Amino acid sequence: MKLSHWGRVMGPVGLVLLVASILTIFVAGDTWLGMINIGLGLGCVAFYLVTNFGELTGKLTGRGAFYTGTSLVASALLVGGLAAANYLAVAHPKSWDVTKNKIHTLSEDTVHTVQNLKEPVEVLAFFKPGEPQGDMYEGLFQRYHALSDKFAYRMLDPEKEPVLVKELDLHAGGPRVVVRLGKLDAKVAQPTEEDLTNALVKVTHEVQKKVYFLQGHGEAQIDDRAATGYAKLAERMADEGLQAEALPFGKGDIPSDAAAVIIAGPQKPLLDSEVASLRKYLDGGGRVIAMLDPLTPNGLDGLLKDWGIAQDPGVIVDQAGRSRFDSPFAAVGAAYSQHAATKGFNLVTVFPQATSLSTSTVSGVTDTPLVFTLGTVGGQSVSWVEGAAGGGENGPSADTKKGPLTLAVLATRAAKADPKKEGRLLVIGDHDFATNGNLPVLGNGDFALNTMNYMVDQTERISIRPRTRDASRLFLSKAQMGGIRFFATELPIGLLALGLAIFFNRRAK
Repeated sequence: MKLSHWGRVMGPVGLVLLVASILTIFVAGDTWLGMINIGLGLGCVAFYLVTNFGELTGKLTGRGAFYTGTSLVASALLVGGLAAANYLAVAHPKSWDVTKNKIHTLSEDTVHTVQNLKEPVEVLAFFKPGEPQGDMYEGLFQRYHALSDKFAYRMLDPEKEPVLVKELDLHAGGPRVVVRLGKLDAKVAQPTEEDLTNALVKVTHEVQKKVYFLQGHGEAQIDDRAATGYAKLAERMADEGLQAEALPFGKGDIPSDAAAVIIAGPQKPLLDSEVASLRKYLDGGGRVIAMLDPLTPNGLDGLLKDWGIAQDPGVIVDQAGRSRFDSPFAAVGAAYSQHAATKGFNLVTVFPQATSLSTSTVSGVTDTPLVFTLGTVGGQSVSWVEGAAGGGENGPSADTKKGPLTLAVLATRAAKADPKKEGRLLVIGDHDFATNGNLPVLGNGDFALNTMNYMVDQTERISIRPRTRDASRLFLSKAQMGGIRFFATELPIGLLALGLAIFFNRRAK
């Protein structure tokens, strides 16, 4: 084959390599391979010019020059349009989450937390360049920053910041992300939305409010990690800026630093002196959450009556619970009032064994039912009370109480000593819904935390919190990533160059 023929083969190859070098450097991020492409491309083009100079001169002065010029102008316009589109995409980024479980969509709680930052928060992430976990964190940080300019982040190389690493007490194998607000900081253990949002809450709630859990009557314990304990609830409360404390009753009045007191399913009746302490605390503007079980005497009937609330005798039977949770006594919270504590709440809650609640008019007290079971479906009763008034697992009797049944009631009243303060009593017809075994079920955790936050005046925390989402991730080594880049860019480029070379060579014959 003549040198001119080889030149006509190498010319298109050189042009393709030059164009490919731009993609290799700026898209694939491989500078060295891009420089190799530039060198080879220039060599091929030079070889073409030397071996086909006479032919090229004739083409540039002939009729083909017009068509060549037109093609070049069209190509320039196309490249310019693509460049403009890329500039707009960078200057005004927009993304859509098309994953099945919406793993890239931030939760309502996160959006609310970030958009309501009152002071600038800075996140420091210590990762070497190219670490997969660092890339995951940075992608998460970018979504947070898009919500508010008060969320800023820096990706730092730990080897170049030894003083800062020591100052923040970071260690190999431990958390390498720190959220800072003034002198406060919180470490993030995992690259998840839940962990990052919880860290934001910790630094923005400098003073934790104390919530006391009553003890001594068989209540659920906040340090019990068994399925029936409340350890998981205590941990979730810490993420909300709430400090769970045990309260062994019998020591007199309720502590003055109590933001709220929780009575979690007492199995024995409270003493009259203990009820008197609760009454005094509520009259002074205190907040009490009573989670009461059906058919279990608790000694609180008189106190509840003063606030216009009563437990219906018996236990709730719910066909929705029978069909979905394999238990006729699993009461399903399917509807919610438009009160501030539950407004917009649309998650199902499950109360494994619940009592129905009733309200009556009491002067000065405002009672608001918050959660309801389903009433009827297709003309058939779905929920009813089984107990002293009749009823059974297969259907209600004529005189039994039928759904929709009330599962939670909030009662409020102005404090006697200071009318500007408001005493609040929240009664929930079951305590098992918040145990370690049931807190993660559907909306149970969100309902428990939202109502607590309302009771202690942290209404900004009332929301739907981020869930741990399963995402399919593939981690590749640097060599594997290089191989993928090579075959994704160089192989198509090679085929294009070969095709152009054959085309121009045949055309020249």
